[in-house]
Amino acid sequence: MISYDDLPVTPDGRHHAWDVFGPDERGSLARLTDDATRAATAEVRTGERVALSVPLGSFRPALSGNRGDLQHSVTRTRGGGDDRLDNFYLQESSQWDGFAHVRYREFGFLGGRDVADLDGGALGMDRMAPAGIFARGVLADIPRHWAATGRAWAPDDRHEITTADVEAALAAQETEVRDGDVLLVRTGWVGWYLGLGEAERKDLGGSLAHVLPSPGLCQGDAFARWLWDHGVAAVAADNPALEATPVPKGGGFLHRYLIPLLGIPIGELWALDALAGACERRARWSFLLASVPLKLPRGVGSPCNAVAVL
Repeated sequence: MISYDDLPVTPDGRHHAWDVFGPDERGSLARLTDDATRAATAEVRTGERVALSVPLGSFRPALSGNRGDLQHSVTRTRGGGDDRLDNFYLQESSQWDGFAHVRYREFGFLGGRDVADLDGGALGMDRMAPAGIFARGVLADIPRHWAATGRAWAPDDRHEITTADVEAALAAQETEVRDGDVLLVRTGWVGWYLGLGEAERKDLGGSLAHVLPSPGLCQGDAFARWLWDHGVAAVAADNPALEATPVPKGGGFLHRYLIPLLGIPIGELWALDALAGACERRARWSFLLASVPLKLPRGVGSPCNAVAVL
């Protein structure tokens, strides 16, 4: 496929993949061909399955203050029961950011689409992953690599993970990224957060990308170039925003490079600690990744409903 530096550019000079995918609304997920999925099944050696989602409602109070908390109501009768969810924000837990989540300035959403296109159903979650996401997954365990090289890692400090950091972790794991892979980057943030007490969580509620310190991928287009040129179909991490937060003004918001320009879906707040443990026990950091987002017309995001099979 065409290299990042050879992609066409927007009028303000940003590389985009709109002409690469044409009318295909799956973006970089178009790399997940039948052959790629068939090859990914070869990663299953033992059949061990590891869930990659935290329980719904784990982040209380909600990390974004304008959302409020999920409400789960259960109605029981003599014959059984029923339940419902209220105030269910689809991006408040382990989730995917869909292509309707972020636009690139006045030039539009993925493919140059505008709001009227989205209102008509374009770029909804049902279009992004109509048959689910089944791919070879690769975990880059950054805290593990730092510990092995004698460096301290703090999951509650802002640290920009560079492409060199990911390459070094993958090299130490003797793992390579292949075309069509889904890259998972562990920072340890979700595990750290879930270990906090109620009062400590309350102090963090509502702050998310504005003031909440978190390690994550570096801003700017360096990671966008790396992901595109390595053929990555999607990328996810266990922190609130994939990229490091707080996001500085003028720093090159990575979301804008990946979602509307390149069509690379972003996963956030995934549960990766148990997967990291399983990978370390088996000395193998690749696996079959299965994720089935909600098939929601006009959906902006979705719980990831993801499982790794080793």
